[in-house]
Amino acid sequence: KDKQSPFERVRSSSAFVRDNASYVKISDKGIDDFITNLELEPWKSFSRPVSFPLNFDSVSEEANFIALINILNFGSGFRTALHKHHDSRGAFNTILRGVMNLFLSRPKLNTDFLCQVEVNDVSEAFDLKTEWDKPVDSTGVITVREKTELHQFAEFITKSLNELGRVLRGRLIDGGIGSYIDSKLSSLADNPQRMTILVQDLITSFPLSLNDIRTYKSSQVYIYKKVQILVCDLFMCLSKKDPKYNFPNISDLTVFSDNVLPCVLEKYGILTYEEKLKTRIQANKEIREGEEMEVELRSVAIAACERILERWNDGEVNKRGDKDEFNMSVLTLDYYLWRKG
Repeated sequence: KDKQSPFERVRSSSAFVRDNASYVKISDKGIDDFITNLELEPWKSFSRPVSFPLNFDSVSEEANFIALINILNFGSGFRTALHKHHDSRGAFNTILRGVMNLFLSRPKLNTDFLCQVEVNDVSEAFDLKTEWDKPVDSTGVITVREKTELHQFAEFITKSLNELGRVLRGRLIDGGIGSYIDSKLSSLADNPQRMTILVQDLITSFPLSLNDIRTYKSSQVYIYKKVQILVCDLFMCLSKKDPKYNFPNISDLTVFSDNVLPCVLEKYGILTYEEKLKTRIQANKEIREGEEMEVELRSVAIAACERILERWNDGEVNKRGDKDEFNMSVLTLDYYLWRKG
């Protein structure tokens, strides 16, 4: 495994899970129906990344913003609490809103800020209702101040930002994660494998946030969702502004598998669920990180998308006359499926 690139590790381990899965299977019929019924105009609309309505002073500052959003791209386990306290706002929109608020309200999202940010700062910027007045009797007149479930979410965000700051300070980087990435890529500007080197470096340097690994049937399984979408967004947003972000091997990435992707694939009939898993989902019972079901959902989703691309490019399967107009790649497929979710 050590000799494989991060992307090869994801592909080989997702294939292992696919071949040994008990709860999640791939349907070639579902894939072929998806290929046959895919419409060009919706595809063009949904297969692009989300854009940010902000003005950046430099490429490094924009890289900083992109990296922070993706490093903090977690929180699906707080979906119920977010819906309860914030009118159905989801985890990603909460993170996006919070990082935008930080960007607009702080002079610099630099290393000092990352090291010093506290839970109260996060609660305010991300608009998280971390406390509430709990009635102590049926009248509701007397209340006691208590923490909500979202206080833990704010603590997780704060911990991730502090870890980021500590690592950057240890490497004498003052300007934040964007400066770190920009400097790293500048030193590798002529290396066609600079994206791969950057990804491995980020995984090693920021394991709490980016080293997305599970154990499944005594084997390590690699997902690397956040670090892959981070470099993908850097490529999509910055490759035309600065050539070092134009990664020659961008197609090495896999899809970015989270809790949304398997749901969308199941809706299309591309993934099928065993009855025990169906029952868990229908009962709205949490599937915890690291459970066999969770590993199978995320890893088999990756393998399914590899299979979609394989069959899309197979002339015996895909006989569409407009095939080339889609310009389908792992990146556009991921963006389309995620935004359809």
